Amino acid sequence: WDISYDFIQERDRVKRKICQEDGADDSSKAFTLAMHSSLIENEILGTQIEGLRETTSTERRQVFAPISDCNHRNLFSYRPKRPNVINEPSSPYSISPVSSKSQKLLYSSRKVVRKTISKVPYKVLDAPNLQDDFYLNLLDWSSENVLSVGLGACVYLWSAQTCKVSQLCDLSNDTINDTVTSVSWSERGNHLAVGTRSGCVQIWDVSAHKKLNVLEGHSSRVGALAWKGDQLSSGSRDKRILQRDIRAQHSQELGGYLTGRGHRQEVCSLKWSPDFRYLASGGNDNKLFVWSDSRRNPVHNF
Repeated sequence: WDISYDFIQERDRVKRKICQEDGADDSSKAFTLAMHSSLIENEILGTQIEGLRETTSTERRQVFAPISDCNHRNLFSYRPKRPNVINEPSSPYSISPVSSKSQKLLYSSRKVVRKTISKVPYKVLDAPNLQDDFYLNLLDWSSENVLSVGLGACVYLWSAQTCKVSQLCDLSNDTINDTVTSVSWSERGNHLAVGTRSGCVQIWDVSAHKKLNVLEGHSSRVGALAWKGDQLSSGSRDKRILQRDIRAQHSQELGGYLTGRGHRQEVCSLKWSPDFRYLASGGNDNKLFVWSDSRRNPVHNF
């Protein structure tokens, strides 16, 4: 016979605590504790648990739980002796320090806990003059936790840390009375590219609230922007994609409508691959092209 020691008050406190826990984080903690407890029981007590479902079985409750009557609780609980885990047959080629049952327990699939998304927004910001055009990209979040929004002819910044709103630029002060059609943050979050309806792309230093450069080359609005270090790719309604270095005026055109190698309608979206080797472009012509940085023609098209 084996004797199991159990502190009743401590067990009741832990049980109440587990019953009060809910949510994804509490479920993850409970899973980790159950896994740890099952591994210890396998290696020390030889319970041979292969899955966490067995930890809630009637047999296990009979082993560790006392009599249900509160007036007859005992300090000791007894159970028949189980085979020793040391005598369990295992493969002679196994180099694992744990038993085969514990190995199955470790490899058992974990139940995925879905986190519920709150139906109440965390923050509501007023956005007057936000253009109702799904071809435009008027929102972008920086690595410094700052949200940029293009509203009409202005670009506003909202800091998620301080909850302060500031105006970066107002294109209505320019002679051409332009409007914002796209915004995109650089990787480090210090520069913001602003695409305009006239086809120009403005580069702003956010910390200094200063316009660093104006990139020309498009003949129509710029609705898509994508950064690659100090290089900026821009897609326009003129069906072209330009890749330029913001430190110089040199530009490189990818594809081209006249040669039949690029989009035949407005370029709506641009995105670099994580390794910055390929650029994906989507157009209003229902085409998706994948470009290589070293080639002017697309390497894939869908």
